[in-house]
Amino acid sequence: MSVRDRVRLEGHRVVLRPFRRAEERIVWAGYEHLDPIFWPTGAPTRPRIRRRIERSGRLWRGRIDLAIDVRGRPIGDVQARTGWAHGFAPGVFELGISIWDAGQRSHGHGSEAIELMTLWLFEAQGAARVQLSTSVGNFAMRRVAEKLGYRLEGTLRDYWPRPDGGRDDYAMYAITSSDRLPRGQ
Repeated sequence: MSVRDRVRLEGHRVVLRPFRRAEERIVWAGYEHLDPIFWPTGAPTRPRIRRRIERSGRLWRGRIDLAIDVRGRPIGDVQARTGWAHGFAPGVFELGISIWDAGQRSHGHGSEAIELMTLWLFEAQGAARVQLSTSVGNFAMRRVAEKLGYRLEGTLRDYWPRPDGGRDDYAMYAITSSDRLPRGQ
């Protein structure tokens, strides 16, 4: 797959695009800004980040990673995973997102990124179901999911490990191909 064939999704505020090799340092610094709760088994290594950057922009072994670009600079990333290797039945995708710098949050960037990725999964990948989960206390992400038409399906009790050895409950949201995703919100 050539660079031209890689996924690029343009919205009003953000562009979802492959990472550039020269952005490895930016990605590394972005991950260092995240709360340790995002990495219960440890942050990704530099070689792992490098491989994700090299493969970004295409669905490879059931995973796609895209940069969330605002005015030519990555501010975070969005991923989708699918397939038995990731624990999902055919047609089921799970999303993940991170906005690295807290100062870039609450501006609609993450919301638009989730919307663009969800639409692409339904329209280009034939998804039957797209799901995401978040800490029950992450009210901002829960509002984004609900605004986009995702439905709360339940609570995953003691789901995510914390650095202190405890575990957090997570809210599971999903939208299916028969649901209507509001456009342009």
